[in-house]
Order: sequence, then structure tokens, then C-alpha cells
Amino acid sequence: MIKKINKHKTILSRRINHNSEEKRLLNLNNEFLTKIYSAYTQSIKNDFTQDELNSFSECEKYRNKLLQSEEVITYEIFNSDRTAIVKDICAKAASSKSWCRLLYSLVKNSNSEKIFEVGTNLGISGSYILHSIKGNPNSHFTTLEGQARFCEIAGEQFAKIIDKNKFSIYSGLYDDTFDKALSSVDKLHCAFIDGNHQYEPTLEYFNKIEPLIGDKGILLFDDINWSNGMKDVWKKIKQSPKIKYTIDLHEIGIAIIDRNNKSKKEDFAFHYSY
Repeated sequence: MIKKINKHKTILSRRINHNSEEKRLLNLNNEFLTKIYSAYTQSIKNDFTQDELNSFSECEKYRNKLLQSEEVITYEIFNSDRTAIVKDICAKAASSKSWCRLLYSLVKNSNSEKIFEVGTNLGISGSYILHSIKGNPNSHFTTLEGQARFCEIAGEQFAKIIDKNKFSIYSGLYDDTFDKALSSVDKLHCAFIDGNHQYEPTLEYFNKIEPLIGDKGILLFDDINWSNGMKDVWKKIKQSPKIKYTIDLHEIGIAIIDRNNKSKKEDFAFHYSY
């Protein structure tokens, strides 16, 4: 109950302060930061072209298909005898439609070509990412997932969107696949961390991914208020001298790298409705 009350207080405060926070951000006149903020406003206003809306519709058809699936998933790789049904996994764990549209806009507005994702799940967020980069001949999407069957399901969907040589899926425990997957890329423009909601692994991912980001790039962290550990790691990331700007959307944290910008570091907070 207390957690819910505090969340609503935060939402109310951010709504009240929205205009002043927006003015503070825009007054910096930083082109890259403004592009990231434009992705936020575009998603809030649902300001997309018909082609983009058609792409979203295809992604949501895939989601609906998963929501009808009675396939049983086992978890032997995690030394567990539990099982789950695909439709339940999709309903509980897949990124929401609203967040996926924001993810699409963030990747596209930041002109990201090389994207790295920790946590493929069933591939719904990945589908949106692939639609955002499929017109770019230099793009590539790398994603990791512990559950092998999820990788197969997502891979089948991805191949319907883009050529198979434009994405790579690494299947297995992150301890076994993370370094291997990261070594397969020479640079990154965007990373989406959504596979392990614990302090130490999340900080490790950040420390290893950040050096691969070029002059400009974004790192996206899901569930930054999910636990005390995630709150602490988000605070740690915000304090990093490698990060120039952050945008806190309560559920999602956006860390922005702009290495040639010598102005002082700035943090922003907005409300994003899910």
C-alpha cells in the first residue's frame, strides 16, 4: 500500500512539474537530448505515420497470437521443474504496447544502428526494434535470452520482419552468453537492459556495454523502481561520469551518452503512462 501511495505521489509531482522540466531540458539546446525527448513526446501523443502504425499493428498481431498460445514452457536450464504457458508469460512479462512504441521511437530518433538487448523474452520488444531499423542497411540487432524455446519463437517472428543476417539471438544463461554476444559487436548505439533485475548484474552490464557506445548513444533500463537493488543501481548509473543526461520515467530509465558535450550533467524526470 505504501509503495502504491508513493508511486502516485511521484506521478502527481511529475505531472505538476512537467512544463518546467520540459522547459529546462529544451533550454539546453542539445540536439541529441532533444531527439530523445521528442521520442517521448511522440509516444505520448501517438504521433506516428500510417506506415509506422501499420508496423505496430503487425507487432500487436504477433502479441495476440502469443496470448492465444497454450504451449507449455519448461525451465530446466535454470535447474527448475516449474512450467508456464506461453499466453501467461506474454501477459505478465512482455513489454507493454505503450512501452514498445516508446522503444521504437527512441531507437529511431537516436539514429541507432547497432542495438543490444539483454532479455529477448518472446520477442515483442525486439519486433518493434527491428521495425525501427529495417530500412537501414547498416543496422544490426543482438539479443540474449536464457530460455531456448523463447529464442526459437522470437527468431521465427524476427525473420518475418527482416533478413536473418540483420539479427543475432544468443541462447543460454547470461553468465555463459553475455561476454560472447558483446564481443561479437565492435560498437553500439543503443542498449536495452531488461533481463536481470538485480543490482550487481545490471551494473556489470552497464560497465561492459558503456565503452562500446560511440560519441552519442543511449542505454535503457527497465524496472528501475522494481526493487531497492534496482533503485540503487539506477542511482549509481546516474552518478557515472560517462553519462551526460538521464531521463527518469519511473518505470524506465534512459541514460544518455554525449561524450563531446562539456556542459554540466543534467537529470530529468517525467511521467510516462503505461
